[in-house]
Amino acid sequence: NKITIPSSVTEIGTSAFYLCSSLKKITIHSPTISIKDNAFNSCSNLKQIFLFSPTTSINENAFVFL
Repeated sequence: NKITIPSSVTEIGTSAFYLCSSLKKITIHSPTISIKDNAFNSCSNLKQIFLFSPTTSINENAFVFL
């Protein structure tokens, strides 16, 4: 499965997609986005992230793969 984050989104919250094992691809179109802690933690099948954002804040543990 894949998701596309539209340009209107400014934040992906803490643990938003935690343990989402069906997620394989993320496309982020937001011009300014903040990705919080554990937002994509343990998304074991996540293989591709496309980020089209000139201003991005990614917390230290936003992407944790176990």
